[in-house]
Amino acid sequence: MSRSKKEALVPLCAYLKSLMGSCTGISFVDATKLSVCHNRRIKRHKGFEGIAQRGKTSMGWFYGFKLHAIINHHGELLSIRVTPGNIDDREPLRQRLANDIFGKLFGDRGYVSQDLKDKLFNDFNIDFLCTRQKCSSPFRILCNCNLLTEYKQLHKIWESL
Repeated sequence: MSRSKKEALVPLCAYLKSLMGSCTGISFVDATKLSVCHNRRIKRHKGFEGIAQRGKTSMGWFYGFKLHAIINHHGELLSIRVTPGNIDDREPLRQRLANDIFGKLFGDRGYVSQDLKDKLFNDFNIDFLCTRQKCSSPFRILCNCNLLTEYKQLHKIWESL
């Protein structure tokens, strides 16, 4: 990894640490892509060679990483993980991303899995709710719970990064 990229990690970690909060019983999980280069330049890209991977989101293909995060209903980060782009969105939840979370966890369509729901309930006592609809966020569930604005805060955090 180049020196400038290593130097960028320290402020990023400090910024993310400042956003950390505590679980309130209502949490949201989502992932976003962290592209390291344009798809046309993948073969020439050397900065994250061997670490970054091709991945796919609802918006198309990319080369880089995925940032997985859980926030509470106040918009504070509870848990965060960076994975190569080809990792399934559900995998970090299976690997203890939700370790200190309790109560209800809301996710979008990318997290639909009965096995994951059962694992989160049995291992962590988390009631995991996600939509099976084609829209990319759990609007129906959130409208019923009056939590739609809190879910939108997660996307504001993505934009600030």
